[in-house]
Amino acid sequence: MSYKENALYSQDITLGEFVPVALKQINRAVKKVTLKDREQKINAYLLPYFGDMPIKRITALRIEDWQYNLFMLRGSDLIRRVKQLLRRVLDRAIVYGIIEHNPVVATDRIRDKKINNREVYTKEEVKLMIGGSDGWLSLFIQSMVSLGLRSGEAIALKFSDIDFNRRTIKIERSIRKGVIGDTKTGETRIIDIPLELHSKFLKLYEKQKNKSDWIFTHSRTGGHYKDCSYITRRHFKPLLGRLNIEYKTLYSLRHTYATLSLQGGQNINYVSKQLGHKDIKTTLDYYVKYLYDEKNMIKADEILKF
Repeated sequence: MSYKENALYSQDITLGEFVPVALKQINRAVKKVTLKDREQKINAYLLPYFGDMPIKRITALRIEDWQYNLFMLRGSDLIRRVKQLLRRVLDRAIVYGIIEHNPVVATDRIRDKKINNREVYTKEEVKLMIGGSDGWLSLFIQSMVSLGLRSGEAIALKFSDIDFNRRTIKIERSIRKGVIGDTKTGETRIIDIPLELHSKFLKLYEKQKNKSDWIFTHSRTGGHYKDCSYITRRHFKPLLGRLNIEYKTLYSLRHTYATLSLQGGQNINYVSKQLGHKDIKTTLDYYVKYLYDEKNMIKADEILKF
């Protein structure tokens, strides 16, 4: 009797036993990178919970319990993708006569709470992020929060944009969904680099100047990152989870720059120029509540030292 014929009569076949058979059908005509991604997700997120469980016992209630626990660790984006994979595997179980209905269909969709991307991180949280991450991620976070960059501008930085003698950097491009374009305002701006960040840029430049002009390069492709959502999902959110810091979006690092600068006594015209706002009114509309008072005053050269 073939595996398929045997499965038709099996009452106890587990998800772990069935997955290899289902994947033979699901993985037809897909790229190797997709195959690897699916295998990793199944091994990391499905089999530890459902692997030894008979398929007939996988209910909507069990799936919702699983997704809630995973949500607490990784968030809704990952759950959506892994649940879709589980649904496809269980669809094959229907074809093989193991179950009649797919329990994934009856589950609720779990969602992240709505986040206000104008919330900011504290200076202590930024210090933890920078100190708690390694290499490029630490530098990426410090670049966003020390230069006030939009996230698409940060991944578009090149070493050739830096004037190491004048300690300035030119912001003239942005990357979104793999497309290199202008900044949000369509204008180029030249902004100052804080001394601490300048030192780190120079050290990295000396290390990789003959490899790539992009400051932040993807470890697999060697080119620039195509979108910041990848960094958020694969690196930034997991980092905050490890550090027990509430997630307030990657873009909030830009707002953190503005609030730290203004509360530290930096001139609002200067901050507006660094941010690339078209006029000071835009800066005031966003950040007037953060204008410093004497209690918050600190030395200007200490504002963005982490």
